[in-house]
Amino acid sequence: GPGPVQHAIDAGNSQELWMKIILGVFALTLYANTFGHGFAFDDLVVVQGNKFTQQGVAGIPKILTTFYWAGHWDYNNGLYRPLSLIGFALQWQFFKNVPGWYHLVSVLLYVITILLLFSTLRRLLSNYSPIAAFVASLIFAAHPTHTEVVANIKSQDELLCFIFALLTVQLILRNIDRPSLEKVFFSCACFFLALLAKEGALVFLGAIPLMLYFFRHLELKAIVRKMVPLVVVSVLWFALHQWVINGNSPPPHAYNLDDNSLVGAKTFFEREATAFYMMGRYLLLLIFPHPLSYDYSYNEIPIISFANAKAIVPFLICAALAFIAVRELKKKSFVSFGILFFFITISMTSNLIMLIGATMADRFLYVPSLGFCIILTCFWIRFLDVPGG
Repeated sequence: GPGPVQHAIDAGNSQELWMKIILGVFALTLYANTFGHGFAFDDLVVVQGNKFTQQGVAGIPKILTTFYWAGHWDYNNGLYRPLSLIGFALQWQFFKNVPGWYHLVSVLLYVITILLLFSTLRRLLSNYSPIAAFVASLIFAAHPTHTEVVANIKSQDELLCFIFALLTVQLILRNIDRPSLEKVFFSCACFFLALLAKEGALVFLGAIPLMLYFFRHLELKAIVRKMVPLVVVSVLWFALHQWVINGNSPPPHAYNLDDNSLVGAKTFFEREATAFYMMGRYLLLLIFPHPLSYDYSYNEIPIISFANAKAIVPFLICAALAFIAVRELKKKSFVSFGILFFFITISMTSNLIMLIGATMADRFLYVPSLGFCIILTCFWIRFLDVPGG
């Protein structure tokens, strides 16, 4: 009869519930030490010294129509991230100038991220045991490079961006199982919110097709069709972004040495060599996350050329990783997925493609580190012979 089957499903559900409880408590406990911390660095710009944030709810219209730093100073560096600022305005409405509460919000956002990551991976890796999603989420929750994102209040932009990107992925996966216009609409809304949190959400235009190729049996045409609504949303977001940045604002600044030490590179090749040196540091931080730093700006990263082993070795390592990823592409292996996910999601902040407003930062490893966590999970499944399917 139906008895045993029902029981098996219940057992699975209770097992997953326990996994969620463990993940949530683990993430909370890991960063509970931040509750006693104060405001630091850019927290002063987005919370403590921000005139729009400090109007609470009344400041929201200004936040929505001005560039990122406008509530503090007139340095228009081409950023538009209203979502976290709206969050800070709401937090100010309740908590005023007490940093502990903002830290609590950051940690709770991290807990939500870990739980969402687990349920997203669970859906993505539906052919595998739930343990795979659990282990990957656990490694992600524990990875020390996330310290800056969770412990620095300003980085709620990073937390919100990933939360809404994960919701977008979940809705797209659900829509593949049971198509409905409603799911398409909500996935678009979530992606728009991810973009309003941080421009970096654009990397998911590459990461989502990657997920669909590896973990869903879809033709290329079908994958492209699934992505069309998100591309439309990105175009609308970009139009809004440009209107705010170039509309009623002081003219955008070009980046200077204080923003990004790569501005000091004399040639394109020097810039690329130095960017590859930083890629090497990023890869090393994934494997051996010590020492961590809140700032790798001026003088921390020397400008070097391709005559330097510090550029050549990371370049060769990246080339080898790319080779492995492409070779394993047909097999749709976890390793290939992890490598490609890392490269796609770090592309915008790597300084390899375009110069950004920072040299290097631990926070830029936040989403890309998921690729590394998935590769570790793959080795864990292989070597311990954990049942995959």
